[in-house]
Amino acid sequence: MMASLCSMILVVTLLSNAKAHITQQLSTSGNNRSQTFVQIEALDYVLPKTSLPISYDLFLDLTDDQFRAYSGTVDVTFRQRVNSSVFAINSAGLSIDEGTLRLVRYDMSRVPIARMEIQPELQIVFIHLSEQLILDEVYIAHLEFEGDINIDFFKGLYRSSYQTENGEKYIATTFFAATYARTVFPCYDEPEYKASFLVKIRHGTKYTALSNMPESHRDEKAAFVETTFRPTPLMSTYLLAFVVSELKTMSSQDELFRVYAPEGREHQTTYAHSIAIRALRALENYFGRQNQMPKIDLAAIPDFAMGAMENWGLITFREDYLLYQPGETTAQAQQSIAAVITHELAHMWFGNEVTPEWWTYVWLNEGFARYFEYYITSQLEPSWSLWEQFIVTNVHSALGQDCHSNNRPMSYDATRPSLLNNLFDYVVYAKSASVIRMIQNVVGFDTFKPALNDYLRSRSYLTTNPRYLYESIEKFRTVDLPASVEKIFESWANAPGYPLVTVTIDWNQRTLKASQKRFWMPNDHDTPPKNELFYVPVNYGFNGMSIEERDKTTPSFWLTPDQPEVSVNIDADVDVIFLNKQQTGYYRVNYDKESWNQLIKTLNDDKFDEHIPVINRAQLVDDVANLARAGIVDYNIALSLMQYLERETEYIPWSTAYNALLHLDRLFSSNSEYKRFESFGRNLTTLVYRETQLQGKLDHLSQLHRDRSLYLACYFGVTACLADTDNILQMAIGNDSLYISKDLQPTVFCAFNKHKIFSGTQYEVELFSKFVQQTAEFRELVDRFILSLGCSRDAARIQFYLDMVHMDNPGLAIPNSLRNHILVSLIKGGPTSRRLALEYVTSNYRSLSDMLQEKQLLSLFEAIGANINSRAEYELLIRIMDANRGLMTGAVADAVQLAISNADETLDWLDKHSIVISKWLVSRNYGDATLPDDNGANIIVQSAILNGAPRSSIEIGPPWYDVNYNDPAYRLGDLSEPMSYNLELDVTNYDFYSYTGTVDILMRFNRPSDSFHLNSAGPVIDKDSISVTGLDGSNRMLLEIIEQYDVEKVLFVFAEGSFVPGTTYRVRMSFSNSIGTELKGLYRSSYKVGNITRYLATTHFEATYARTVFPCYDEPSFKATFAVQIRHRTEYNALSNMPIIEKTQVGDYTVTRFDTTPLMSSYLLAFVISDFETTAQETDRFRVFASAHKVAHTGYALEFLGKSMRTLENFFGRQYQLPKADLIAIPDFAMGAMENWGLITFREQYLIYEEG
Repeated sequence: MMASLCSMILVVTLLSNAKAHITQQLSTSGNNRSQTFVQIEALDYVLPKTSLPISYDLFLDLTDDQFRAYSGTVDVTFRQRVNSSVFAINSAGLSIDEGTLRLVRYDMSRVPIARMEIQPELQIVFIHLSEQLILDEVYIAHLEFEGDINIDFFKGLYRSSYQTENGEKYIATTFFAATYARTVFPCYDEPEYKASFLVKIRHGTKYTALSNMPESHRDEKAAFVETTFRPTPLMSTYLLAFVVSELKTMSSQDELFRVYAPEGREHQTTYAHSIAIRALRALENYFGRQNQMPKIDLAAIPDFAMGAMENWGLITFREDYLLYQPGETTAQAQQSIAAVITHELAHMWFGNEVTPEWWTYVWLNEGFARYFEYYITSQLEPSWSLWEQFIVTNVHSALGQDCHSNNRPMSYDATRPSLLNNLFDYVVYAKSASVIRMIQNVVGFDTFKPALNDYLRSRSYLTTNPRYLYESIEKFRTVDLPASVEKIFESWANAPGYPLVTVTIDWNQRTLKASQKRFWMPNDHDTPPKNELFYVPVNYGFNGMSIEERDKTTPSFWLTPDQPEVSVNIDADVDVIFLNKQQTGYYRVNYDKESWNQLIKTLNDDKFDEHIPVINRAQLVDDVANLARAGIVDYNIALSLMQYLERETEYIPWSTAYNALLHLDRLFSSNSEYKRFESFGRNLTTLVYRETQLQGKLDHLSQLHRDRSLYLACYFGVTACLADTDNILQMAIGNDSLYISKDLQPTVFCAFNKHKIFSGTQYEVELFSKFVQQTAEFRELVDRFILSLGCSRDAARIQFYLDMVHMDNPGLAIPNSLRNHILVSLIKGGPTSRRLALEYVTSNYRSLSDMLQEKQLLSLFEAIGANINSRAEYELLIRIMDANRGLMTGAVADAVQLAISNADETLDWLDKHSIVISKWLVSRNYGDATLPDDNGANIIVQSAILNGAPRSSIEIGPPWYDVNYNDPAYRLGDLSEPMSYNLELDVTNYDFYSYTGTVDILMRFNRPSDSFHLNSAGPVIDKDSISVTGLDGSNRMLLEIIEQYDVEKVLFVFAEGSFVPGTTYRVRMSFSNSIGTELKGLYRSSYKVGNITRYLATTHFEATYARTVFPCYDEPSFKATFAVQIRHRTEYNALSNMPIIEKTQVGDYTVTRFDTTPLMSSYLLAFVISDFETTAQETDRFRVFASAHKVAHTGYALEFLGKSMRTLENFFGRQYQLPKADLIAIPDFAMGAMENWGLITFREQYLIYEEG
């Protein structure tokens, strides 16, 4: 009786929670419609918790060749959780056939259906039954449905397209997060409902179907194909995906990773394939858990709403975040590709395997994925300084947005689908990752890593909420905290915004007082927010601190909700203090005036970079700029601090300064003292331009630097930058494609427009003429050029652009989107372009409103409101509103009112601050005298005279860079030397995208030491694998390994007195790396046999590329013997400098072991893994290898090899030293040939001879 009563209470409670208002709302039952309007409450949007899905059997018919509509069936197996006569399931926009609706018991007996009730607003279908569904019984619901495929809305099931030489191609693809699975098939479309999915897709014969799991069966009919996939693991609906397309891949079907791209672009997937392999391996190592899926497809989709989507086993990407073209893809784009791939792979654990129980906690997905996106990628590409970039792209970005009254917290309750689908913003990405990083620094890495692994293990294939995370961290933490992990973390997760920590230092009493208050950026739309209080971990740095103290980021003290103000003592020898070392805390810091002045004095000292670390210099710039903007700090302090940038050359502070300076420039550009501000900008950027340079080959970070600091240098008119820009334009106009490297385009185009650079002709006329004649080819270049139009200060040039907006010529097809693009860019520019554009809008609003879509008008007025900075511009906006109110839709009128409000706010800000800024610029003697005449045009004329006519050719150096051996930092020195290497490599990765290896080096020390260096530039060394032993077997204790990326070395540090002169030691370590395509180090080459691409792995080590393959003494003076062993796939053969002494085959793999070489330098080592053939015998002294279809043409080379060898032996009176000499023809080769001892590699054309 008691059990029955409890069951009844449970049923009533669940149904009342979920359906209290259902009968009062808009309902549709069959063809009878009744409407009663009442308030819909939050829980009404949530499925009643009366049943639980077990599996889906989903069939979709996508045989419509144009991908406009589809049909399908789904069989949902579910377990009943309570006795109920209603079955509820999500559905939105689908036409469900009520006549075919069935609900059966597990024994296939039917449950009678009374009626189907559709709730469109709730996106739920209620199936009312004539009998009750019984607690714990299993049932199957069968639904048949039809739906439309979206064309211009890239969510749910939608159509994408791309152009090929043969015309337009279509793709049917999906994007289900957060609530779009229900728009494609009826389902339990909430993250807590995990189930297995069996998917079958019927499609046209020319298409291939992909889904989360590998294909299990393909049934080919005359008119269509049915592709069936293996069942998925338990997962939420938003992770289901499928793609039906003609996308191509270079990968084989049995590879773990396959990367798909539109036809003709599949060669651009090799970098993504390589980085995916490396990222997955690093994630698996970190989590101590293997990838869960049998395959992982990455698909490049031309039209995509987000950067990517982590569908389990079929990750879809916007093309720009997957396809990499060497020489074309910018450094920033390459970095984004690597980071986004890593982000999506991290979701396999955070989100896919362990899934939040509701979207309230989506930050557990995205925050950790963003954190590992940076953490893991920074290890894969250490030279990118990505972990440092995290500060600018995440911490600073989040702080800049999280400062308003209407901000929401990380954990945010919402149920309405429209709200759920808008949760994916900075809060769940940048802010959450920043808070996670803060907690990691509080508890320490040694706690954080095992705690995360414990959390993942405990919730594997289950749902989660933050409490489980807190429990795991609490279990492993060893540090003292002012409260529980849960209480600390929840203070950040459950409250919007962040604190401003205000510091007052009494230098006489040697005390520091800190207090917290929520930071708010005042504006006319907001009232001050509630003063949320946080658990704030505070540490501080000071002048003269050691490296250990600089890197120690655990809290020195806490500010808490109970104790929001704290005083601490400071040491007597400290005279400058900065809070938040390495900016590990998610908060801003303000100082008393004297302390700010101390910081400014320190930053303007010649040794500023020794006193304040680079990340904290960036922090100070970001904090002071935003505190001044908020009216908390005087602009005299802000500008005085930013003045230190005159001596700054590091990328991270300049990336921050870029945002701060352009924000000030946008506000101040109409001021009468603006030229003084430009002079200030030129002074700041002159040194960094000289150190970085616009032209020439740069490393990755320098290319990013160029995008930021050098853009500013040209924007503000640095003479050398304008001269270089002119040279680039001259060369561009000299070729038909008007080519300018993508990473230079923003800088060059802005300089061209702002500083009246004409270079003998008008580049824009040439560009737009070609665009009109060949639209597709020049559209991307035109789009990038238009972004810079606002830089223009020349009225005639601006009028040329405005003429294009209203040009109506049948022979000149300018898309309306391009016209709007031009207007918005001019509005976002300087005062001249904005005034002329506003005058144009005032005079032509009627024709613009007919020409442009509503969303384009909204973007136009949004730009106007954000950029107006003078009373004259404001009056033009009022005139537009007053004259055209009757032509505006409600949404456009609202956008204009918001623009007026934003402009008011800017003008109020200028009234408060512009006089202070002007007086500061005058007081520091920034003035017109330093500005190039005519905005820099005279400099360009001088440059053209000095340089003469454009160069007709450019000398191109070798395809590598040489290490500067004159700089002793690059050299290994004579402390130790190698005697022998045992090198074991595993190159079994299909198509040669990555490899692993172990090297065993016998070395001798010439002087006593506790450390040694090896060259290494690229291999990821497994630190746990490193061992160093004496010949007596005694171990040496490794204390630290320091990777010195800038000089391509690794320093191994041991206990004092570890190494004795004249003694031999053995060092052994394992490593892994990707195999590139850059014709150096170990790289992947390929050749075609018909339509089939075949691959080989080969090497080119001269002069300094052995170190990119394995750690070694990579200098020519260090000679040693090499014993090489290579594990490879059996269909390939391995060659190296010496003959093979043993081959062992195990299954699909073969281990090939080579004889030991004589003493030789590392640059002479070589190996090739290929399917090449030779006409010679294995025991022959001389052999020539080539691909099977060219080996017949190696006879001349083989004959000449014998002749030349005999001649040389006679001439020198010495026999050739090795037992064999192999020559091999490589399809892709940087030089003519390379003299690797015993295995000479050639560019094909220098070895293959065909008669005639």
